[in-house]
Amino acid sequence: DKALSDGPWPQVAVEASASQLIALPFGGVLVLSEHSVACHSGGAVRAHQVSASGAPTLFRAHGRVDPDGTRWLLSDAAGTLYVLAIGLTDRAEVTSLTLERLGQTVAASAICYLDNGVVYLGSSCADAVLLSLSTEAHEDGSYFSELARWENLGPIV
Repeated sequence: DKALSDGPWPQVAVEASASQLIALPFGGVLVLSEHSVACHSGGAVRAHQVSASGAPTLFRAHGRVDPDGTRWLLSDAAGTLYVLAIGLTDRAEVTSLTLERLGQTVAASAICYLDNGVVYLGSSCADAVLLSLSTEAHEDGSYFSELARWENLGPIV
């Protein structure tokens, strides 16, 4: 017989609508939920509200940008692409979370950061796209441009 024992972290600060857990390479976990993105590391918790309007956001995909895990791309069910930046101390303690909206694209089910600002977004319900990220906003307010698009053939049963 095996018995469950208490883990190292309490779950008192986890939002009830949490939908994804992302392991962080420097220790800890990101918790994506409808109203916030939170970083749990030991007993410390940092959270960032997703929408100023309070409308729920259903995250569907994530992809790591930097090998150290301090920047992540997130996509929601409506096709909004975000970048999450995690501020760290020299001892890998989380000091801040910054979530920025990059623009509207396909509703991704997979995100793969390739290199030099190029990102592949795969989708189970829309076309797949290859994007080039930029630091300056374009005329439409987005921070990326589409390099290529592949037609979705699904669903294939």
